This record gives sequence, structure tokens and C-alpha cells, in this order.
Amino acid sequence: MAGTSGSGSISGSISGVKRKIVVCIDGSDCSVNALEWYLNNLRKPDDTVVLLQVTSRGVGGMSLPVDAPVDVPQNSFDNIVTSQSGNDDVYITELKESYSGILLDYECDPSTCQFVSLNDNSPGSAICKFAKQNGVHHIVIGTRGLGKIKRKFLGSVSDHVIHNSNSSVSIVPNNNPTPT
Repeated sequence: MAGTSGSGSISGSISGVKRKIVVCIDGSDCSVNALEWYLNNLRKPDDTVVLLQVTSRGVGGMSLPVDAPVDVPQNSFDNIVTSQSGNDDVYITELKESYSGILLDYECDPSTCQFVSLNDNSPGSAICKFAKQNGVHHIVIGTRGLGKIKRKFLGSVSDHVIHNSNSSVSIVPNNNPTPT
């Protein structure tokens, strides 16, 4: 029918525009679950997929993944500082290789995905800002499965994203949630 427009949905292109999907990654099982969920449930052949990794700068400018442990014993912390300090490029390269392997397992060509790495002290805000600035249609993010009490004190990147993003958001639960 001429002059009418169909309603768009997340399951297909909107007026011929390719969907831009962000899958948040950080090397954790939670983010692997999120990517696999996207590949199994939401993926369309013409999607533009961005694998977005956000690290926050910690002590001495060291990058830690978003889901870095909160209670780290001093000797473990020293090992983290020694092994990651100055090795951001190596970490990003290893992350890309790891997620490229997952994409290949699902017969998705990694060269069709964009890998974006950001450094920001507020990962949730960085994800929302990136999505808004880049016209993202949908964000897929994993959750650590924190209980209500821990989430209140530690914060939750997925909570922030779902409450502050202008894009639609899918929160993929952790297969092994932390007890409350």
C-alpha cells in the first residue's frame, strides 16, 4: 500500500536500515554468555555488530576488566598490576582472538564485526554514550548475577545501562550467579 509505513522491530531492519547491535565484552563468562545468546537468538545476517570492551583505569593507570574481583588479596593484586600494567595492547589482542574464535564457532565471520575498546572510569555511562553517539539500535550485555545487597553496594553496569540507555537492551543472566 503506497504511503504507509510498516512498524519496525528488533527482529528485522527498520525501513531498510541495518540494525546496529552492540555486544558488551570483557573476557568474562558473563560476556561470553551474552555473545552466544546474541548469536543464537537475535542475530540477523545484515546486522552491524560492534563488540564493545570498556576497561576502567585503576591504581597506577592499570586497566582492569569491568567484572574485576572486588576483594583481591594483596599478592594477587601485585600479580595483576605486574602482568597487565603497560600490556593493554596485548590484552585487547587476546580478547579479540578469543571472541573471534567464538564468532567462528557460530559461523559468523569476525571480519564483519567491529571491535571497539574504550577506557572509562564509568563503564555503564561509556556504553550508553557510545550507543547514543553511534546510533545503536540494541545493546546486549551480560550480568554477573549479583544479589540485591551486593548490587546496591558494588553497582551494576547492566543496571546502569538498562536504566540510562536510549537503545533497547537485553540483559543476559549469568549461568553461575553469585549468592546474595
